[in-house]
Amino acid sequence: MCMWFTEVRNLTAAEGVRSMRVIMFTHEGDVATVLPSASFLDSHVECRPPTPAFYSAIDDADVVMVDARGDLMRARALCQLLSGPMDCPPIILVMEEGGAAVVQPDWGASDFVMAGATPAELSARLRLLRARSLRGAARAAGRPQGRGLLR
Repeated sequence: MCMWFTEVRNLTAAEGVRSMRVIMFTHEGDVATVLPSASFLDSHVECRPPTPAFYSAIDDADVVMVDARGDLMRARALCQLLSGPMDCPPIILVMEEGGAAVVQPDWGASDFVMAGATPAELSARLRLLRARSLRGAARAAGRPQGRGLLR
């Protein structure tokens, strides 16, 4: 493994991504086929088919990824289902370049990442998404949250 990827792997472990549970809804059996940089995360990404029988897999997930590389309409419908009537953790769409032009807020996704993203970008997006999610949960529970060292 080249030195750059070794440093990224050590960085992600030091920054707390290791403890995340990530589910990816995809027809692929291996996350590396969809998002090669996910292979370098210290978190295991579980691939599940995007069918109703597997929607309960999100129950204890920290982040849900949706493979939107092929069928954008189905990806949109799945995002809307998961973020609407279901209690779903934050959703990240995995997209090809052209797909980003059509994503809208009504999809219900929290973020997106290009399929060719680097391990550092993917790790940063996961960390930021997790932090936003934790702040939102704390606000919902009525605990005050500071934005920095000074309030």
